[in-house]
Amino acid sequence: MELKNLELKSIIEATDTEQLEKFLESIDVQNIDENLITDLCYSMVIENKGIRNLLIHFFLSNRFESLPNCVVNYISSKDITLRNLTGEILLQYNKFSIDSLIDFINKSENDFDIKFAADILATIVDEKSEHALFDLLEKTKNDNVIISCIEGFGNNRSVNSIDKLKDLYYQKDIFKPYVIEALGKIGSEESFKFIIECYKDGDPLVKYNVLESLGNIGNEDSFFFLIGELQDADESFVEPILESIYKLQNKYGFDLPYDEKIKRALLIMLNQTDVEHIKIAIKFLTPYNDLELIYEMLRHYGIDEEIDSIIFNKVSQNVNEVFSILPQILISNPSNTSQLLSLILQLIENNDELLSNLNKLTLHKLIDAVSRCLNHCEEMARLYSVELLFKLDIETAIILLNEEFLNANFWIKLRLIEIMETINHPMVNDFLVKLTEDENEMIRQKAIEILNIKNFSFN
Repeated sequence: MELKNLELKSIIEATDTEQLEKFLESIDVQNIDENLITDLCYSMVIENKGIRNLLIHFFLSNRFESLPNCVVNYISSKDITLRNLTGEILLQYNKFSIDSLIDFINKSENDFDIKFAADILATIVDEKSEHALFDLLEKTKNDNVIISCIEGFGNNRSVNSIDKLKDLYYQKDIFKPYVIEALGKIGSEESFKFIIECYKDGDPLVKYNVLESLGNIGNEDSFFFLIGELQDADESFVEPILESIYKLQNKYGFDLPYDEKIKRALLIMLNQTDVEHIKIAIKFLTPYNDLELIYEMLRHYGIDEEIDSIIFNKVSQNVNEVFSILPQILISNPSNTSQLLSLILQLIENNDELLSNLNKLTLHKLIDAVSRCLNHCEEMARLYSVELLFKLDIETAIILLNEEFLNANFWIKLRLIEIMETINHPMVNDFLVKLTEDENEMIRQKAIEILNIKNFSFN
């Protein structure tokens, strides 16, 4: 189509992104002409990334009621990029897009295009959108389009759709998980009862969806139902059960009972890779002082600030017991060795009496485990191990820090000199004197500086 705005036409023909940016900045968006919106919309067909990015940014930074009607037909474009950009605009324009989407769906005979438009319409929470999805459901026979309608009923919390959703549940297996999810979002008593009935269905995916939904719509009874299911749950169901229990616990203030079966479930949850699931398991563990569970918790220290805070508080309350298992964890060379060494340093610095209260065997095991970290592949782990050794046993630290190690770790050697500034011990001073003859001038000067600060005489 021929652009009516001659200045814009010239810019687009020249694909001049710099001029287009200036042109868009000069537009009075409060009084923009409808013809200009149309021209800008048609300019999107230009296969130039710079042009399209500027136009999309302009459209999304403003709200022009006529724009959805102009771009909606690009849903049928063979240009996938243009099609996706259109979807982004229609999604962002939300309720402004409803009428345009409905008109497009009513006129289109292409199920693929209808599905694309229905997916967008399904995300818009509005009575008009809900009615349109009912109309679409009556006339479509395409499973993917039906699924879009089901999702839309859930997003709209459509109580009016419950009977229809029940019918769809029994029509095809492919609809079942979507129906369960939608009913879960609707959250009425009727939908809750139906979901519980569906749990008896032999389909594992349906059971999974039911367990997941109960966290959103469950009542007090469902909390105890989930506790019962957790007792002998298959590993694949532990995650949705615990997640739903966690949501209901926050809602009703119940406590999770603790026994060996619950412990097993929490251990399974702790071995998940998803941070949010690990966080749920760790929050459940907060009231309990089971060393096996704390051991597993510590393996996740360092992956998330909230998790770290929970673990730190838990460890601080059980510091002697935790120090008895930390050597074993460090020797196993966990992926978070650096973080664990840092945690030990913090605990020691926060508790002046911690080390004096440790029994000799535990202290010996800790020194051994930390000393092994001197050869760790991560420099931070090596640095923390050096600092820790000086906290645990100065004489052992100096013996272990041989010349070969220090020459291979220049920055650690530099940090070591700084650490020694605050330590008054004959072996430390002798060590600093030795460093005044180091091959590196920076090291020599730093060692001399620290000795002078300490008023230690040397030749």
